[in-house]
Amino acid sequence: MAISLIGKVFQDLRCSLQTQADPLNDAQLLNRFIEHSDEPSFATIVRRHGSMVMGVCRRLIQNPHDAEDAFQATFLVLARKAASIAKRELLANWLYGVAFKTALKARAINMRRRTKEKQLAALPDLAAGEPAVMGDELLARLDRELSRVPEKYRVPILLCDFEGMTRKQAAALLHCPEGSLSSRLARAKAMLARRLVRNGAMVSGASLAAVLQDAASAGVPSRVFASTTKSVALQVAGGVAARAISPKIVTLVERRVRLTDFRLRSIGQRSLRSRSTPRPNRHATSVAFASRSRPLRSDGGGGRH
Repeated sequence: MAISLIGKVFQDLRCSLQTQADPLNDAQLLNRFIEHSDEPSFATIVRRHGSMVMGVCRRLIQNPHDAEDAFQATFLVLARKAASIAKRELLANWLYGVAFKTALKARAINMRRRTKEKQLAALPDLAAGEPAVMGDELLARLDRELSRVPEKYRVPILLCDFEGMTRKQAAALLHCPEGSLSSRLARAKAMLARRLVRNGAMVSGASLAAVLQDAASAGVPSRVFASTTKSVALQVAGGVAARAISPKIVTLVERRVRLTDFRLRSIGQRSLRSRSTPRPNRHATSVAFASRSRPLRSDGGGGRH
């Protein structure tokens, strides 16, 4: 209980300091980076959302160095795809999704590498089930189940529990009354708890609250923050400078970017097809159907005799 209380105090303090130091919202910061390649604005985004992203990576990847690679890759994907983000004010939700998928890919790559090196016998068995992170079953399953909660309910958890926003701040960001935000948050936690229980985890309301507080306590080492912002600057510069980025990180970034591009193309093609397909003329269709349904006359279609 004492640890949870300390975590809550730290979370509130972090949110208060961020609000005072970073008056611009995510959409404004992202626009500055898109339009002017403004590195300080991007650094503010990393500082603001880094704890959440690092938490996802650490829960899914045991090796701390691999988790840091996934962390850097997530923000490099953001730098590449910033202009394509539609809901920029909900950047936390976008980053959470990219971090989750990037961490899963990093874990899969690591498992394949270890298989080739024939060292699986000396490693914990992570291939058969959920990742075992920090010895906590709930933490290990948390992100897989949270990623499946509908966005409307997932976002309040991300904002209030992972990023330390007050309910008033989250409600203002989501343009809804504070009471509605509280209702969504309560329903989201109930949905998440049911999903965890359905998948074999022993969880109660109190234990879930403790898990969410633990999930929000991940810190970003200063060296990781510095290397991430430096990698973004190198990527923006392009050319020879971009070659200084770790090949492992580049692989993760390219895989995620290709999948994102494919998804955007698929959405665009579906939208184009829906606009180009002519709508049927209901009147003509009903007339044609009526004419086909009218029985043929044996007298050649003439009138009464």
